[in-house]
Amino acid sequence: MSLVFDGGKHVLEDENVQKEIFKPGLHFDLIIIHKFGEELLTGLSYHFKAPYILLSTIGQSFVGSMQVGLPGVPAYLPDFLINISPEMCFFQRLINTVIIDSMLIYGYFFHFRKLDNDMQKFFPGAPSVSDLYFNVSLYLWNSHPSYGFSLPSVPNAIDVGGFHVSDPKPLPKDLKTILDGAKDGAIFFSLGSNVRAFSLPNETKDGILKSFSKLKQVVLWKFEDPELPNKPKNVHISKWYPQQDILAHPNVKLFITHGGLLSLTEAVYNGVPIIGIPVFGDQFYNVEEAVKQGYAYKVLYNEMNEKNFDKAIGEMLNNKKYYENMKEKSRVFHDRPVKPLDSTIYWIEYVIRHRGAPHLRSITANLSWIQLQLLDVYATLLVLLFIAFKCIQIVIRKIVNKICNCKSSKKEKTIKKTQ
Repeated sequence: MSLVFDGGKHVLEDENVQKEIFKPGLHFDLIIIHKFGEELLTGLSYHFKAPYILLSTIGQSFVGSMQVGLPGVPAYLPDFLINISPEMCFFQRLINTVIIDSMLIYGYFFHFRKLDNDMQKFFPGAPSVSDLYFNVSLYLWNSHPSYGFSLPSVPNAIDVGGFHVSDPKPLPKDLKTILDGAKDGAIFFSLGSNVRAFSLPNETKDGILKSFSKLKQVVLWKFEDPELPNKPKNVHISKWYPQQDILAHPNVKLFITHGGLLSLTEAVYNGVPIIGIPVFGDQFYNVEEAVKQGYAYKVLYNEMNEKNFDKAIGEMLNNKKYYENMKEKSRVFHDRPVKPLDSTIYWIEYVIRHRGAPHLRSITANLSWIQLQLLDVYATLLVLLFIAFKCIQIVIRKIVNKICNCKSSKKEKTIKKTQ
């Protein structure tokens, strides 16, 4: 959690950063900041008197949406921590709203105020963290409707999903020989850079290898140790593989991945179905969505064993629907007027040309959270309703009292007459 809340502070405290960033006379036309623990880093925009762009590698998030002024976020954009689809039922929307609004309240009233002191330490005279945080010129989202939901947007939020994917390069000779010779197809297995396959329990590794040994397909496994006991002949290991170039090979039929959005994007780009083994953060959300859209199968990290791998691989290789669904996703992904990298470059240069492009900012970005959610309006309406209710209550009480008084006086007159 320190990385999330204090990531920017750790960066700015680094000696090398201090030497480079605060050199006299250093000038930048634009600052590009990664969307993760970036609050203090927005101070660079003030320091260099330059606009800043946010780049999110995990796609559209509720915090990022609020930064560019998208209202009603909890209704359709779930927090990835609770691992639910944007198509939420009432109970899920309730939970999502409580979580998101709690985090926003904490951010506004506690987190930002705490960081204000650090902001002044690194950038004396800078505006508040809140003011800089919501002054983003452009937001680049690593997303695209082809492999996710189509979500609301604003002019200064651009989908650039696939911007990091490049045309395939020639494979190293040994890899090319292996994949070209894989007449029954090949499977690529990588859990990313944060999970070390060699550190998996021996029981897990043995179960995976037993499952692989039953296959006709060649398996390339990103494995950080040069030695892997009991490795079958059809399994090849290496501490590093050119992932994009491997996925582009026509003989690769399946990608076993941790479900990071960059890896998932590369799979969609190349039309390779996936088995997702989520480990951290947005990976659970990414894999769930891929499963729902019919081009993936999920295996839980702590349930990696021979039986589950047999089932997952058998389903993916023998059921054509996964391949067909992924090919359709890939066709949609590629059907764009401009390549995502070209679009990214264009919009970055656009912000520089137009000095921050303030005309792209939605008017909603200038509203406070209270105004954006209409809380002040609803509060006023509740007060007016309460006043109206009280007035009606008083009027009814007076009418009732008057009626009762009239009946009482008539009764008294009747009693007097009878006497």
